Amino acid sequence: MTRRHWLCLLAALAAVLPAVGRTPAADPVPPDLTQSPKVDRRQTYNLGATGLRGWIYTKAANNLDSQQGRTTTASRQILVTHVGAKSPADGVVRVDDVVLGVNGKPFADDARQAFAFATQDAEAAGGLLRLTVWRGGKSQEVTLKLRVLGAYSDTAPFDCPKSKLIFDEACRVLEKEPLTDNLWGAVNGLALLATGREESAPRLREFARKLGPKTLKLELADGVTTWHWGYRNLFLCEYFLATGDQEVMHAIREYTVTLAKAQSLYGTFGHGISMRTASGELHGSIPS
Repeated sequence: MTRRHWLCLLAALAAVLPAVGRTPAADPVPPDLTQSPKVDRRQTYNLGATGLRGWIYTKAANNLDSQQGRTTTASRQILVTHVGAKSPADGVVRVDDVVLGVNGKPFADDARQAFAFATQDAEAAGGLLRLTVWRGGKSQEVTLKLRVLGAYSDTAPFDCPKSKLIFDEACRVLEKEPLTDNLWGAVNGLALLATGREESAPRLREFARKLGPKTLKLELADGVTTWHWGYRNLFLCEYFLATGDQEVMHAIREYTVTLAKAQSLYGTFGHGISMRTASGELHGSIPS
């Protein structure tokens, strides 16, 4: 056997040996929520236009114990954790109800997807969404009356009346959101800017100039600073690209240069400025 053959054999063994003698981990069994609703209620899903939020069983893909790539494919129940006031579910569904199925059939696959498809069908025609819920030790049927919006076109969200209606109404809601002088205001500003609506231009200009005055002077200090500065600068840059407003250029330079000084030795960022060098310098301030 040649040296090359030995290397190929060793490489093949290296790939196989770690799995030898190990039994693949069995998938955990989803809890029966009708028997015990004790779950982490911080991890919930929005259930569309119904006004509901619910806990849905998830598992990591490929048996990896990780928050990455988690799926709801094994779920067959939904535990209701919130009912929105004045929503279609208000007064019909209750917190701690367990949704077992839709339109007279129990969930036979991914409960989250099945619920979403049934909601779309109800919105397309009739507006009625029938849920089978477990309440007080027995199952019963309840009906939600959803708004009829029509069906999505094959080209959605383009050339789609339903998508346009949802977008226009979302824009009207967004216009009422506060543009505060912080991270969240910058995020709302980005969203409002992305709508491209001309009627929002005066408000965005006022906000951009407030967020990025000509006198802006940033001071590097400990705390969650780079996070907020990053979002503010992102909004100002997008605003400038959309409008060409030179009034915000000083602020863009101030945010950009100060953020560059705050980066780590490897060019990365955390929530705050990076650790300084042994001599007390900032890595971004050291000349190459």
